[in-house]
Amino acid sequence: MSSHLTWSNPPSRQFRCSITVSLHGRAMLEQAVLNGFIESGSFEKHLRKIRKTYMARRDCLVAALQKTYRSVQVNPCIVALILVWELPADFPSAHKIAN
Repeated sequence: MSSHLTWSNPPSRQFRCSITVSLHGRAMLEQAVLNGFIESGSFEKHLRKIRKTYMARRDCLVAALQKTYRSVQVNPCIVALILVWELPADFPSAHKIAN
């Protein structure tokens, strides 16, 4: 995985050298950015947004399963973004579905 920075005005040589030394073998820049993301409250806002998105996707999947297979048992989970679908006993095997 690589990281890229884009500068509107190139940084000074001294700054570039200090960044190179600071980042040698560690992800200090990423950690500093993440810390700012958390401290500002943006991380929490982001989590709330993606939870809604993933819950909507989960609900859509459950609705599609129920429409397609009628009798669908979905177990509620402590972590709401996990979906556990118990296949009925008479559900065809993967081999039969593939053929």
